[in-house]
Amino acid sequence: MRILQIRFKNLNSLAGEWEIDLTHPAFTADGIFAITGPTGAGKTTLLDAICLGLYGRTPRLHRVNRSGNEVMSRHTGECFAEVTFETPTGRYRCHWSQHRARRRPGGELQAPRHEIANADTGEIFETRLRGVAEQIEQATGMDFQRFTRSMLLAQGDFAAFLQAPPDERAPILEQITGTEIYSRISMAVHERRGEARRILEHLQSALEGLCLLSPEEEQQLSVELAAHQARETALRTWLEQQRQAVSWLEGIEKLELAQGHIEKEAGDLEARIQAFAPDQQRLHRARQALELAGDHAALIQLRQAQARDRAQQAAAETRLPAIEVRAQQAADAQRQAQAQRDKARQTLQMSLPVLLKARELDVRIIDRHTALVQSDKTLTLARQRLEALRSEQTGVEGRLQAGRDRVRAQRATLEQEEQDLSAGLERLNREAGVLSQRLCGLEEKATLLETQQNLLQRIKDLESARDQLQDGEPCPLCGALDHPYARGNVPAVDQTQETLEEVRATLKALRQQATDLQICRGQLGKDLEQIDRKRQEFLSHGRDQSAAASDGWGPWEGTALDLPALLEQLQRRHGQWQSRRQALTTLEGELKVLEIGMTHRARQIQDSAEDVGRWSIQSDDLNQSIQTLRAERQQLQVGQAPETEQQQLEAAVEAAEATLESAREQVRRMEDECRQWRIRLEDLHNTLAEREPRLQAAETAFRQRLEALGLADEADFQAACLPEPERRALTLQAQALEAAQAALNARAEDTRRLLAAARKQALTHQPLAVLQEQLTVQEHEHQSVQQAIGGLRQRLTDNDTLRHHYRAQTAAIEAQQRECDRWDQLHELIGSADGKKYRNFAQGLTFDLMIGHANQQLQNMTDRYLLIRDQAQPLELNVIDSYQGGEIRSTKNLSGGEGFIVSLALALGLSRMAGRQVRVDSLFLDEGFGTLDDDALDTALQTLAGLREEGKLIGLISHVSALKERIATRIQVTPQTGGRSRISGPGCRGDA
Repeated sequence: MRILQIRFKNLNSLAGEWEIDLTHPAFTADGIFAITGPTGAGKTTLLDAICLGLYGRTPRLHRVNRSGNEVMSRHTGECFAEVTFETPTGRYRCHWSQHRARRRPGGELQAPRHEIANADTGEIFETRLRGVAEQIEQATGMDFQRFTRSMLLAQGDFAAFLQAPPDERAPILEQITGTEIYSRISMAVHERRGEARRILEHLQSALEGLCLLSPEEEQQLSVELAAHQARETALRTWLEQQRQAVSWLEGIEKLELAQGHIEKEAGDLEARIQAFAPDQQRLHRARQALELAGDHAALIQLRQAQARDRAQQAAAETRLPAIEVRAQQAADAQRQAQAQRDKARQTLQMSLPVLLKARELDVRIIDRHTALVQSDKTLTLARQRLEALRSEQTGVEGRLQAGRDRVRAQRATLEQEEQDLSAGLERLNREAGVLSQRLCGLEEKATLLETQQNLLQRIKDLESARDQLQDGEPCPLCGALDHPYARGNVPAVDQTQETLEEVRATLKALRQQATDLQICRGQLGKDLEQIDRKRQEFLSHGRDQSAAASDGWGPWEGTALDLPALLEQLQRRHGQWQSRRQALTTLEGELKVLEIGMTHRARQIQDSAEDVGRWSIQSDDLNQSIQTLRAERQQLQVGQAPETEQQQLEAAVEAAEATLESAREQVRRMEDECRQWRIRLEDLHNTLAEREPRLQAAETAFRQRLEALGLADEADFQAACLPEPERRALTLQAQALEAAQAALNARAEDTRRLLAAARKQALTHQPLAVLQEQLTVQEHEHQSVQQAIGGLRQRLTDNDTLRHHYRAQTAAIEAQQRECDRWDQLHELIGSADGKKYRNFAQGLTFDLMIGHANQQLQNMTDRYLLIRDQAQPLELNVIDSYQGGEIRSTKNLSGGEGFIVSLALALGLSRMAGRQVRVDSLFLDEGFGTLDDDALDTALQTLAGLREEGKLIGLISHVSALKERIATRIQVTPQTGGRSRISGPGCRGDA
């Protein structure tokens, strides 16, 4: 996975929108870059932007949601982070954003948005927060924890890991490597074992509460149950017979009662039929009249249509004369509008030639006047320019003379400085020989001191073996009988160490001076060669030279042999010479510019004088032309502007044409209306004549049908017709009476048949009351027997249920006992209440794997150390020091620089562990360089730069100023006012 681009807006102190393009050639060329800036400027915010864009969270903030957002810049209403990255499966772009209500700084936080898309096509894959997290993990192969362990490495975690005691190292290792699952497994085993024991105890307690019947009690209950069942069968048979007899007597009684009710209902129905007889006659006449209702309705419709058309005919005959009069008036108005239109057109045609001539003269007068004004302005400017050029020429002549004097003075000074530099170069050559001799001596002394320190250190490390030496007994190493160091006079290592440090410091200072000396000699040699070339050029052009020769040492004559002071003085002289040489070159350039300027200004003055005369003549010509045109304009006798007068005439023509068109439209409308009314009158006359025969035939046919039905005339027909609601109500009453008569006859016949059939059965001769009393007594006795049977059955059923439950409970206890034994065995191996037992075992394996990866990185940094585990303490970390004969040392005894080297190796090793299934091509290392000396810093940077060969891009975040000198590619985070910062560097863009 490689990070290609980072975009973000309003994160912490980096307010505004920023973009960092990591595909810039500066990053791809070096493979390593630094993110520098003072503490608190916002360097780590760049890593926060990466984490927010990919996972919506940061290592410093667990969640960023609508309840809180501490990463958004103060006094802003929105923020976002976007990361473009590349994996073997393609290029992706992840965008995370959050804003306040209406994007105002004081608004309520809204829910964040997160999406992942194809970086090439823009296709969005997912927008749900949970779905985006799954897509990110699928695309990168890393969740948030693995990402921060394999790509974002914080050195502080590993420094704490090295200094922690063994008991505290397992939780730290668990936090760094993400293997906390082993602690949870150990505690889960402990909890499951306790839960299995509690279940077993509960099953045993439940088994003790089960009480079963004895075999004798069970046998006795079975005998009693059989006796009660036989009694219940006999009672049930007798009760069934008695119930049938009672039902037979009650049925006969009900049928006789129903027969009496039917006879009473038949009398009531006959009275209702007699009362409805007059209404029945009315209903009959209405049904006869209903047959003629359709013919009568058609006759009425013909009569109404004939009367309506006659009324419309009379109205049309009255209105048509008035419409014809209005049409004649509209024709007269049309003729008048046409005459006015012709007159306006004639006036416009007569005025057009004069107006066009006046307009042309006005345009020419305006052009001449504009040219006159411009000519006057140009003439004034030309005169002013002429005066300015004459004044400037006088000043330039004075400046030219002063510049020539300064050039002569500068040349004399420059030649003196050249002589001084030549003498200083000879002195530097002598000092270089002395410095070289001193360097050789110090290097030999440093070698001797390092050898002496190693020997003294080895003597000190043999302290435990030295205590076992006794005078007179041979040494097991060399066989000597005299042991001077066993009597306490061991040489001190500290004095030799101090002397060695002083020699190293002096040697380093002298080497730096030698380097500066070489640089200064090379620069001075180049400058002297350039001086010689300049001198030859001056001589060849005949320029004056000041030959103030100096055979001695010059300003350095008699100076003591102090190389730093000599270098400083010589560099100061060299800087002065360069400044004077540059000043001389500048003055010569100014002289040339002034000489060219003098010639150019003289030419400009002559041109300006000619321009003044030419523009004066042109102004006089323009004035005369304007007077001539104005006189010709007055002869045309056009009072106002020609454009305005022409517009008025054209407007009059357009108004006349509009009036004529309106009159024509009125004439057409009135003619159409007259024609329509004449056509309507003709249509009404034809319709009336055609409908009259049909109306007479319909009236004759309707009278004939009335006579056939026995109705006297149309009035008698209308009297026989009943309203629809009344006719419907009478019909319903007649139908109800007929249905009631049919139903009553059917019920009477069914009752007579059922009563005859029931009397033939003759089931008993006893009265109904006696049978009912006997039945009640026997039912009570039968109920008592059934209750006794139910009680006995329930006791036997409960006993069977308890027996089955007892067997099941016993089997469950045996199974749970086996489960408890299994968990006891597992608890003995890995279970513990705090998870320590299994965690320490698993972390030991992880610890070995991490040490293996770390040693691979450590070998690239130094050949001195090798990490190993302590045999007594599984999580204790030691190092093998090859510079001390393979001695095993604790990591707690390492110096700050050595500890950082080991910590960096552990960090890189863990990065390979966390990303072993994915390719990690981008690596960011946060802080940890502040405690390193120059050598250790060089070693660390060389190791990280070596990762470039694997195709990795390494980013280092630190405030250490030494990184600026060792890493060419840098992203600088610079604090600004108001607690805000800005970033700059290759590939960086922003709007803040």
